[in-house]
Amino acid sequence: MNPQQPAASSGDTQSAHSFVIRSTGHDIEGAPMGAAFPPLLDVIIGITPGETSVDTEFAKAEEAARLGVQIVTDVSTSGDATLRRQILKSLPVAVRTVPTYDIHRAFKAGENARDATLRVVQEHVRDGVDCITIHATGTNSGVRDKEVTSRIIPVTSRGGAMVNEISTHTGRPNCYEEVFDEILDICAEAHVAISLATTARPGSVVDALSASHIHEIHRQGELARRAHQRGVDVVVELMGHVPLHLIAEYCTLARTVLDGAPFGALGPCVTDVAMGHDDVSGAIGAAVAAMHGTSFIACLTAGEHSHLPTHEELLRSIRSFQVALHAGWIAFSGDLTRDAAMSRARNANDWPRMVELSLHPDDSERIVAAAGYHVGQVCSMCGSSCPIVRTSTAVRKQG
Repeated sequence: MNPQQPAASSGDTQSAHSFVIRSTGHDIEGAPMGAAFPPLLDVIIGITPGETSVDTEFAKAEEAARLGVQIVTDVSTSGDATLRRQILKSLPVAVRTVPTYDIHRAFKAGENARDATLRVVQEHVRDGVDCITIHATGTNSGVRDKEVTSRIIPVTSRGGAMVNEISTHTGRPNCYEEVFDEILDICAEAHVAISLATTARPGSVVDALSASHIHEIHRQGELARRAHQRGVDVVVELMGHVPLHLIAEYCTLARTVLDGAPFGALGPCVTDVAMGHDDVSGAIGAAVAAMHGTSFIACLTAGEHSHLPTHEELLRSIRSFQVALHAGWIAFSGDLTRDAAMSRARNANDWPRMVELSLHPDDSERIVAAAGYHVGQVCSMCGSSCPIVRTSTAVRKQG
């Protein structure tokens, strides 16, 4: 199936707000987003001062693009725009950024929060980014404040914590909420999508579906409606850590209250005890989330909760999540075309065709080349006991 074509059997209400992530300032094909299309994979890279560099992070983005990743999110906290500008100039991927980090840096340096918010958003949009992540729903008060602090991990969103810190210091509402209409004007003009981040997303499976997060999802729905009324595309960040049995409930809630906006997940992690194997936990969650209509997934790496990923860790994560999203898309759309073709090639021991149809042809080609397989040859798993050969032989004799 061509990933640019909508699923014939989809029919989900989200399709009303499906869109292509591509700003007017970025010369790329763009990535189709929404329930009518296969879920998009988002890879997070970024410069952490003292830990990473433009070169190392660009190399990760470059390899992600080669593997077919559709979105790269730059979460640099360095205040340096070099990385995003290099990706925008050089790679055929949609680029998402997080202005919050630059806004917080500017505020700490003495700039007025309102002015910093508008200035930074305008800078990112002028650079040609396709989507900006804003933390416009994260300020808590009163009863919700008590509920948040009672959770095992009160806040797991880095940007959300920064916006809350700004609000605490200024005594004013959320800096994004104060200028939300102005941000919509900026994004509408440049056809930049807004990704509504969630400050209260669960950072522990125990905190899933907490009252504060449910409240925030409803608030995200309100902002999504305002954006849609102004012609601005929206995607909503939904889940973080969620046990398997609650993923469907999250997705049902999202379809109910988000005004048809596509929604996504970071993973989601389905257990908190997979330290060193968070990519596995996340891929399991990604398959289930995709099965229930999640439109984009940010992949997790093995050391998600312990260290910045190495180049190899990121590539391994990408491959695992691509398998997971394909499995989830099969369950959601019912489209078995590619898998059926692979099975026919396998039944014929047609190795070149199997390589062509695999999700990762480079990896498959290396396996086939190392084994020296040719068309019709059985693999070493069963050897002369190959059931495919035995069955085909029996059929020929009966014929």
